[in-house]
Amino acid sequence: TIGGGTNGYGTLFKLTRKGKLKVLHDFTYNDGVGVTGNLSRDKAGNFYGTAPMGGINNSGTVFKYAADGTFTVPHAFNGTDGSNPNEGFVADKAGNLYGVTSEGGTQNWGTVFKIDSVGNFSTLYNFTGSDDGAEPYGGLAIDRDGNLYGSTVRGGISGVGNVFKLAPDGTLTTLYSFINGTDGAKPYGDMLLVGDKLFSTTTAGGDPSCRCGVIYEITAKGEEKVLHTFTGTDGNGYSD
Repeated sequence: TIGGGTNGYGTLFKLTRKGKLKVLHDFTYNDGVGVTGNLSRDKAGNFYGTAPMGGINNSGTVFKYAADGTFTVPHAFNGTDGSNPNEGFVADKAGNLYGVTSEGGTQNWGTVFKIDSVGNFSTLYNFTGSDDGAEPYGGLAIDRDGNLYGSTVRGGISGVGNVFKLAPDGTLTTLYSFINGTDGAKPYGDMLLVGDKLFSTTTAGGDPSCRCGVIYEITAKGEEKVLHTFTGTDGNGYSD
């Protein structure tokens, strides 16, 4: 939860099949504050997540809730290695976790990072705020070859975001750059990979009279197709 609990900084909870709720952990400030992203569970039953604020450096944290009930902070962001991790993780077959920070990094435009299967942290990419994009939001997607897919809210040819592919060797490719028209703008949504197509949402652009965002599809060739344009009565500014 984003708030509440005994310290006011949120909780980690379990809900049984019968609807009984049990609080597993009450966050402290150093644990992290404002948890919003999805949890990731490994084969051993450990849970991992991110907190966008708090931590010893006030730049967010990666936290672990082990199967035995032990809570730890494997990594506290310090700004230079990223800040404001919002969206949790995607995992590969080896148990490595991948996520994004919307701020921080060498250019302060966000990062893509990795937590390996034994808890080591590394930065895979630092966004520059130029054609490669800036402020990545939304959960990543991963394919069988280990390529990561995501989106940025800013940057790109029109300054309103990109859809990107990050290869295992660290090479970033822009698959699509939004132009702030009927195609959408400022993509905040989690990335979904189905076959060789990507699906997600924008929080702006689309209908000129509303600019309420769209649901979009990106092909492997980088071609965009708008699947739905929000008009206000059916939604506005979808986030994640």
